[in-house]
Amino acid sequence: MRRLGPLARALAYALRKTSSLVEGYEVTFLEEALRSFGLRGFLRWMRVSTRVWRELVQRYGERDAHLLAACASLWNGCAYCAYGHLLAFNLHVFEEGHGLVGLDEAEVGSLMARTDPEVLAVLQRELAAPPFAAVLARVQRQYALQSGMAGAQSEEDLLLRRAGGLYAWVNECSITVEPPAPPLGRIALKRPLRQHYAQARARRRSEGAQ
Repeated sequence: MRRLGPLARALAYALRKTSSLVEGYEVTFLEEALRSFGLRGFLRWMRVSTRVWRELVQRYGERDAHLLAACASLWNGCAYCAYGHLLAFNLHVFEEGHGLVGLDEAEVGSLMARTDPEVLAVLQRELAAPPFAAVLARVQRQYALQSGMAGAQSEEDLLLRRAGGLYAWVNECSITVEPPAPPLGRIALKRPLRQHYAQARARRRSEGAQ
């Protein structure tokens, strides 16, 4: 494992603080990425990550991009990124007025203990409502591509496969961090929304425990 020099430590610190100001959260595994990839590999990792994420958002919107990122992280076994992206997705859903989806980010740990087909079945059950029909179809296609059950046949398939590959790469480092994670998107800047969502989710969990 590489030791971080002064330049790498300064870069990680600057990126964490910039992310906190611009995105509303800090990326907590930057040092691990620098150790794993080295400075040159890390900068390439940043460029590729940014490009693929922008492609996902441009094509699907931030809400659905977060769900695709959460699912890619679930398939790759990274609870931290799955939690953070699922929380961001849930915040978007809550903001749109759809209430609380049944897929609680706090359940990521139990999902990780299931097989991939079982996880897919949970997603199909919890995202069965009409507002999620399009993104559920993409999640199902993403799973088919990532599991090797289907081959890429379109530009959209290639993007979904790139997203899976990206998070396999990201999760090499993020898997070292334990959830809970912050919402991993700019919606993290909306503090009142986060507070209202947390209160509503806490009530739902309390009702479910009774």
